[in-house]
Amino acid sequence: ASALHSHDQALGYLEQARRTTNDPAEHAALEERAAEAAQAAGKYEVAERYLNEVIAWHREQGDRIAAARATARLGTTLIELLRVEPAIAALEGALSDLSSLESDPEVASFSAQLARAYGDRDDTSAALAWADRAIAAAERLDLVPVIIDALITRGSAAWSQGRPRESRALFSGALALAERHELVASELRARSWLADLESLDDPTVAQELRKAGLELARRTGDRESVSVFTFDMIWETYQSGDWDGVLATIDALEEGELVFHQQEHLNDLLALIAAYRGDTATAQERLVMGKAHLAGVTHPTHVANYRAVVAEVALAEGRFEEAYAEATAAAAASPRLAHAASRLGARAAAWMGHGEHVREALDRMVAANRRGRVFEADRRTVQAALASLAGEREAASA
Repeated sequence: ASALHSHDQALGYLEQARRTTNDPAEHAALEERAAEAAQAAGKYEVAERYLNEVIAWHREQGDRIAAARATARLGTTLIELLRVEPAIAALEGALSDLSSLESDPEVASFSAQLARAYGDRDDTSAALAWADRAIAAAERLDLVPVIIDALITRGSAAWSQGRPRESRALFSGALALAERHELVASELRARSWLADLESLDDPTVAQELRKAGLELARRTGDRESVSVFTFDMIWETYQSGDWDGVLATIDALEEGELVFHQQEHLNDLLALIAAYRGDTATAQERLVMGKAHLAGVTHPTHVANYRAVVAEVALAEGRFEEAYAEATAAAAASPRLAHAASRLGARAAAWMGHGEHVREALDRMVAANRRGRVFEADRRTVQAALASLAGEREAASA
């Protein structure tokens, strides 16, 4: 079933087989396969549970290497659960135990995953170092999927460091390599990152990348990628101002079409729409739900994004001091979100007529060093607001 991309069905078969075997070794092997199927189906908490059981069994057998491999796979699962610090600890520990196996393909793969985890923590230097290490090992072993994964992580880190042209080259190269080798999972990840980058300069290109990605994800049964591309397209509609279109699209979604993080992002989006439409009770109810979703999450951008949503709801409801404070905290919590959160803080400060706060927000936007036409437009808009507050009408309208 997994070969046919029916991951939920494969998981069901494996769970049934697990219940019927009396052989402890076979039981552990089935749990490991079930964890793989659960991860492919986007059921990361199920995968985590099985992997913890597999690790415990291998340790009981005294098989340090097998336990390390399972621990590294657990680290990969924890990345998806946004538990970045435990993911890094798991992967670093596993790679230490596997250090004698330099030519092992899985070591290269786990190195690429550790690079990704460091990128999620906004530690771009460590992300780049581990990505380079993974690429070097993967080139020797001819592991194209690992090379692509590490290239995407390099692109993400370069983007965070204010080098979007380098990022575009890396994402595009990763996408071309994935298409050439018919590596669907790699292609979908590359498309998603490239679309995010292109949306800041040419939303039409981003839209085409996402449409093609969604079609491929549906055709191959990649539930997580279906969810990612679907939400991203809903977000595009929201940003265009077509809120009725957003709500109509949500109503038409099939059950389970959005999973895990995208379901949480959808909740945040509905909080924003409710707040802007004056439905304070619904907005606050959604924020309470959003906060509950953060339990155990250590991904700085994800946590900061929630604070930015809280800030924007406060802005929509006219609580400008709170909006500025929450936006400032969000900007400090994640370098990736520093520009967007500071722009939000500038809006709140402008509504208060507080020029000093607008200047502080603008300084944070400049320091974030984000490149692209959208970012440049944001900075110019805030500069205009600052000029207007200072009574410089010509500069404000320039």
